[in-house]
Amino acid sequence: MTVNQFSQFDRKSYFYPDLPMGYQITQLFHPIAEHGHLDAYVEGTLKRFNVRRIHIECDAGKLTHSLTKTLCDYNRSGSPLMEIVTEPDFRSKEDVLDYLRELQKVMRFVGASDADMEKGQLRCDVNISLRIFGAHEYGNRVEIKNLNSFQMIGRAIDYEVSRQAELYDSGIQTIDQETRGWDDEKGESYPLRSKEDAMDYRYFPEPDLPPLHLTAEYIAERDISELPIDRRQKYLNEWGLLPDDSRILSSERAMSDFFEKTVAITNEPKKCASLILTVIL
Repeated sequence: MTVNQFSQFDRKSYFYPDLPMGYQITQLFHPIAEHGHLDAYVEGTLKRFNVRRIHIECDAGKLTHSLTKTLCDYNRSGSPLMEIVTEPDFRSKEDVLDYLRELQKVMRFVGASDADMEKGQLRCDVNISLRIFGAHEYGNRVEIKNLNSFQMIGRAIDYEVSRQAELYDSGIQTIDQETRGWDDEKGESYPLRSKEDAMDYRYFPEPDLPPLHLTAEYIAERDISELPIDRRQKYLNEWGLLPDDSRILSSERAMSDFFEKTVAITNEPKKCASLILTVIL
């Protein structure tokens, strides 16, 4: 991605129970990074998914809906998070899941996060829209918020695609653009709120935080030469390992580093792979 030397914080105002301050600090106009991509293997085929932007913002609280009441958990409210916005490059559930698994590897590989979905360290909002056969444009998108496991994401995609398809089949011309929640016990989504236009949020520059200035030297010093996908392709194409062995040996930083150091000593990648995958693991 392009890491911007100048980025600025904005205040996004809206009223919702998970936001006790009544506004969220975010980066709308000048994000910290933009115009990137992430490569991932999907069912054995290498695909590229474009990333529109990364911005820093404050997390909201967590709402739990129980019967007729809503419980508010403010423990994480106000803590910083990084939001990654992708381009609409996904055409299947498998695209989404394999992209997210690769993203999780990257976060762990570079030491940015443990990215444990069960602990809420990596969450996903899935936007889904369908295109009628023969039409040129997709219909309105529906956003399902705060999915926190790969299995949950897969089930939500299947359900929402089916729900929208049934609406179109029943004769409805336009799907409402809205934000929906996910009930994992029932295996279905439910409406949360209609999707407001960006103007309704009354964005303005955050008055309590100065703009963020990064020097070119600061950015260059933090350049990462190899990501998990680079090592996986090296093991597969240059070192002649099997596809599954290449995937496993590039999945964790400590194991990958150990494998590379062992190969540097012995110059025997296949024997080193066999040692790690059969004896050590």
